[in-house]
Amino acid sequence: CLHLKPLRDHFETLEATEFTDIRPLFPPMMHTVCLVYSHSTYYNSAARIIVLMTETCNLLIDMARTYLEPSAIFQIEVEEALDKVHISMRNLKEFKTTFQHFKSLVPTYFTEEKTPKTWEFQEQLVFKRFDDFLERLDTIREFFLTAQQFLKLEKVEIGGIRGKALTTSIKKVSDEFKDLYGVFTSRTYDSLDPQDEGFLKDYEKFNSRIFSLDRKLGAILIRAFDDCVVTESIFKLLHIFGSLIKRNLIALELSDKMPHLVTKLNVEMDEAKTIFLKQSARVKEQGKALTDRNMPPISGQLKFAKELRDKISRGMKNFLDLEHKIKTTEGGELVVEKYKEMVGLLTHYEERVFTTWTNAVERKTTEGLNRPLLVRNQDKTLNVNFGQ
Repeated sequence: CLHLKPLRDHFETLEATEFTDIRPLFPPMMHTVCLVYSHSTYYNSAARIIVLMTETCNLLIDMARTYLEPSAIFQIEVEEALDKVHISMRNLKEFKTTFQHFKSLVPTYFTEEKTPKTWEFQEQLVFKRFDDFLERLDTIREFFLTAQQFLKLEKVEIGGIRGKALTTSIKKVSDEFKDLYGVFTSRTYDSLDPQDEGFLKDYEKFNSRIFSLDRKLGAILIRAFDDCVVTESIFKLLHIFGSLIKRNLIALELSDKMPHLVTKLNVEMDEAKTIFLKQSARVKEQGKALTDRNMPPISGQLKFAKELRDKISRGMKNFLDLEHKIKTTEGGELVVEKYKEMVGLLTHYEERVFTTWTNAVERKTTEGLNRPLLVRNQDKTLNVNFGQ
């Protein structure tokens, strides 16, 4: 058909382009499709567009399969495989979004002499296989996300009283997961084929075993949590487990312990305020602050304020970085308020110390410059006069 010749270049370019770079090609291709639909009598029907778009979807599926390499997808590194799946899903979803956008613009392609004919057909007629393939990719994505989380366990080491025993337990969970993952590396089925049920059967067994591993990890995490004395240790523990704490079963077990974290943070904020108030009282009563030995009075006070601020800020930053609902509870909001109050007190303290120094420094400097370099004692000996 003459009207399809402009599309030939688009499809040839699409096939010749790396799969990772095809997204910019979708809008001009769909623009040409709309022009063909609005100007061609033969292709001005829903049936023709359905066939054309279905074949386009099939082409994109084949390109995605070639890019993902079904026979090797479980043989490569998990991060690489996950990245490939993400790129494939992103590109395929981009095409569907582009299709829907131009579908809404179809009436604008008709001239005033022609009555616009919109694409009233159900999208499922075009995207049935396309959506099934995307659904299978999403399942594989979930599989690799789980693998990415559990494979990090081999590097986990826990300190504390029971650290060695807990680390050994984690290693056993890690080894058990590697055995589960190894099942998929030895399979020969096509995991990217939505019609192939082999992968889904293995994945169902995989998930049932993962449920058991989640329970074991949850128990290990709780025991390690109980061994933590200060909030810094708790935050380090949560950081070590990483995204594993977001897994449903583990997150459920952890939720029962999070109020204890808030309690400890509240205690630490109260302790910081007590230290600050003692320092302020000492300055008021004795006229000087308690500072590090050999530290000048002004810089010593400023260092005291900085160290106290750094101490509470580390805990607060870790707390605010948590992706957990505990932050929005009454206890969590109270911790944030106490932190803001302490920051305000420390800032005011620093400003007061600095202002007092700047107000006195000119007077002291002038007094010192007005003194003679040498003074004569009553016994007519000389002393230097710039050491005071």
